Amino acid sequence: MSVAVFLNRSYVPLLLAVVVTSGVALIAWPLLAPIDSAPSPLLAAIPAIAVSLAFGLLLNEVVANHLTIKALAIAGIVVALAAAVRPLGAGVAGIEPMWVILILAARAFGSAIGFVIAVSAMTVSALATGGVGPWLPYQIVGAGLMAFIAGALPQWRGRAEIALLISYAAIATFFFGWIMNLWFWQSLTGLQNGIAFDATASSEDRIHAWITYNLTTSLGFDLPRALFTALLVALTAKPLLATLRRANRKFSHTATAQFRADSP
Repeated sequence: MSVAVFLNRSYVPLLLAVVVTSGVALIAWPLLAPIDSAPSPLLAAIPAIAVSLAFGLLLNEVVANHLTIKALAIAGIVVALAAAVRPLGAGVAGIEPMWVILILAARAFGSAIGFVIAVSAMTVSALATGGVGPWLPYQIVGAGLMAFIAGALPQWRGRAEIALLISYAAIATFFFGWIMNLWFWQSLTGLQNGIAFDATASSEDRIHAWITYNLTTSLGFDLPRALFTALLVALTAKPLLATLRRANRKFSHTATAQFRADSP
């Protein structure tokens, strides 16, 4: 059995679904399980799992879908650009311009390559800026999931697509802040009842406390991030998507020989 035949099967999408589902479950443990059942070893392994999956998806595109070296170079440029612009908005009311690049790249290249770009950009950025810590698994899973969904949105075109991407960018980046709050919320002390993590409370009460905590403390970051990203998508989606799609059509697949039935 050749490598191409193996990779052409549905194993990669299945692994993607398993890893994304597992990552969401591990990240959401404060809402679902007591504090003493925190899966810290598995949580720490999420970056390695996500990077390994990204490599597998990339290998699938190269072998099974004949992705060219030039297409890989374009993906690498997008990763480098996203990682480079990420520090520009760090710490400024939640504004992070990298999300525009990740969302539009996933839209242009598809869910698989979008996932690869997002995971790679977040990992490269963390290594380059020294941002490796207990928050990194949440960032990697959140970024990969955001890009994957962007690539899987309905394939509309024209104004409908731009409106769809603006809405998605606002919603996705708003709730990314809520995901990030999960890495430290359960360890905070001194919070008043109603927004504090309580390991003895029911899942419903913990979810309610988490929502209230986000609405009480995080809106100053989440709303500006959502509005800024939506505005940037509105301003740049049309030219950037045209450029990325043109590059994708030109370089993503190698030419294959075509034979006529009556050819010698």
